[in-house]
Amino acid sequence: MRVALITGAQMAKPDPESYLLIEELHKLGISSELVSWRASLDWSSFDLVVIRTPWDYFLHLEEFLSWVEAVEQVTRVLNSSRILRWNSHKKYLKELSGLGVPTVPTVWVDRHQACEGLMDSLEWPIVVVKPAVSIGAIGALKGQAQDAQVQEHLKQELVKGDVMIQPFLESVADFGELSLIYFSGIYSHAILKKPQKGDYRVQDAYGGTNSLVQADVQAQQIGNQVLSYLPDFSLYARVDLVKYQNQWLLMELEAIEPELFLPIAPQASMRFAAAIQFHINR
Repeated sequence: MRVALITGAQMAKPDPESYLLIEELHKLGISSELVSWRASLDWSSFDLVVIRTPWDYFLHLEEFLSWVEAVEQVTRVLNSSRILRWNSHKKYLKELSGLGVPTVPTVWVDRHQACEGLMDSLEWPIVVVKPAVSIGAIGALKGQAQDAQVQEHLKQELVKGDVMIQPFLESVADFGELSLIYFSGIYSHAILKKPQKGDYRVQDAYGGTNSLVQADVQAQQIGNQVLSYLPDFSLYARVDLVKYQNQWLLMELEAIEPELFLPIAPQASMRFAAAIQFHINR
């Protein structure tokens, strides 16, 4: 059995965890290798292609999705192009909100939409403006809604694509974000991601830290609710939650290339490998 674990051609940081998955797959008698989605390979030689860390996909979104669809013609890909395309634009949050999932309030602004006076109509004094297609807080800016720099940032991002505006939640800076990780729809572990003092971005690239925690019942209920609305089967997924008025809200669902924090979650890589083995043998 042979598995391709897909990574990026250009990586902002090294893949910190796939080596653990490769080791666990080897114990199960499964040969696996980390390869770029741009590699010239006979993809039909793999029993399964698993999308893992292509952290440059958002820079070449349509090319990446077309590549996934082409590979699906010759072998199985997880997660599938159907779920990847759905998850690649943050408007899935609007869909999930309409289905009853508690989400962070968001104003959606379409590309090239006139935005004069938009910030004046917001009830949130401090906002976060970010592109609807991105990863790792790239393109995000926090500031006063009336600040000229924030309004200019909105205009610049609208030239590139759709934009989302959200209220800044103090709990993100004070408490952090809770990430629930799932394999084959089953809860595996949870990570608390805390930003560096004085920042709001929880990613380690900005000084954020990660620790293993146990998600409470309410958080797991929301995570399960989110997964129940996915448009296709998900081999892996990460549900990011934030606290607002003592209630968990969905900040983001990561079903394309989420970091799964395998090095700090005992046996998580073993559970992930077992899920892959199960779907190879189906």
